[in-house]
Amino acid sequence: MRVPKSEARRNFSDVVGRAGRRGERVKITHYGRTLAVLIPTRDLHKLEDCEDGAGAASEPAGKRPAGSGPARGKSSRRKTG
Repeated sequence: MRVPKSEARRNFSDVVGRAGRRGERVKITHYGRTLAVLIPTRDLHKLEDCEDGAGAASEPAGKRPAGSGPARGKSSRRKTG
């Protein structure tokens, strides 16, 4: 389910209830672009279980190991004048 940010703000309790009680995944959008997602607790537990088994692959994007190359979308080439 997709919900605009303004509607999520007005009906926050209902939106949270959809994820919590009904087990729905709710995408909160701003001008059609997904900003955040509310997920049921059971889905969170599944994600955490996957992360626990993934080891280094579960590191946040900002915490890349040294020597692992440039971050996605960044070029390692220098601009020449």
